[in-house]
Amino acid sequence: MSKTFDEGIWQARWRDPDTGKHLTASLGHFADIYGTNQKHAKVKAFDEASKAAIAWADDMRAGITNTQPTVADACKHYVNAGLAGRPKAQQSASGSFRYRIEANPIAKIKLSSLRKSHLRDWMLGSVQQTVDKTGADPSDPDVMRRAKDTANRDFRHLRAALNLACSDGMCSNSLQSAWSTGIAFPGTNRSKGNYLNDSQTSVWIDATPQPLRNFLYGLMLTAARPGELATLKVQDFDKAAGILTVATGKRKEGREKIFRNVVLTTDASNFISKQCTTKLKSAYLFHDSAGNPWNKQTWQECGKYAIQAGLPEGTSAYDMRHATISRWLAGGLSTFEAAKLAGTSEDMIQRHYGHLLAGVTKIKLDSASLSTKGH
Repeated sequence: MSKTFDEGIWQARWRDPDTGKHLTASLGHFADIYGTNQKHAKVKAFDEASKAAIAWADDMRAGITNTQPTVADACKHYVNAGLAGRPKAQQSASGSFRYRIEANPIAKIKLSSLRKSHLRDWMLGSVQQTVDKTGADPSDPDVMRRAKDTANRDFRHLRAALNLACSDGMCSNSLQSAWSTGIAFPGTNRSKGNYLNDSQTSVWIDATPQPLRNFLYGLMLTAARPGELATLKVQDFDKAAGILTVATGKRKEGREKIFRNVVLTTDASNFISKQCTTKLKSAYLFHDSAGNPWNKQTWQECGKYAIQAGLPEGTSAYDMRHATISRWLAGGLSTFEAAKLAGTSEDMIQRHYGHLLAGVTKIKLDSASLSTKGH
């Protein structure tokens, strides 16, 4: 360590028990934790330097002789090795790293020197980067929530890369405490859309012109995700049984499709039957006027007609799914049945529709309880 504290570089030395040689490593100066109180700052710097020295010594004992990999190296390794065979996931992660990591000082930090303070600074910088890019008003709480939510998504990519780096021997597992907890922003999850009542869904459907109206009505009858309904074909409908076979759209890339059977009401079955009229088995059930299946760009028009119908701003085709699941639960359908029909988990049902379950539970309890009149 040099005589001038502010410019000092912490060094670590380790003796190889097999060769007897002493190996040294430069750990950095830890200037980011120095404060105005020199005595207190020295203690903090020593603590951080000690952690870095122990992590480096652990690497030496484990035979990890390359102590130079950086955060950027870990990200590259994750894309090439961790996501091998998953092109969509590779594209998503590499895009995040290119935008958030490569041009940021954190990219050059050695894994052995990475600390919570680096990651927290990086997260705050990501939020500011998002706000600056959009030009939105940072005093708007929802603007900041969305920016923090974006930072959290990018951090999930980075955390996965760092975990793989430890797992594959690029750094010591003891470093994982730096990013395992206390980094992501809390309370940033977007509300699961608007919860519409029956009157609102009816007005919305009436305000939507054909053939998009049929697609929206199909969402209301099945609680399918828009992407799931758009891919359904005539051959996926069993008219005799009144069942639709739906390929669950929410699955990880590279995994086989999971199919679920959606039991339809009589009205829903009759409606789907009409969509099958004069069509080949390989034809899509729902399509635009040119015969093309609906896609994310075209079904977004549903939101425009929702606004025209006086529904809350931001209402989207996905909200019809919420409305139907809500109606199922309010009508007494169990969370297990609703989750099975909707292609989700009971946990997700409990988490996002719990406010509806409380009312249903109260009704059941009232009907099952003994009368207390006169007591």
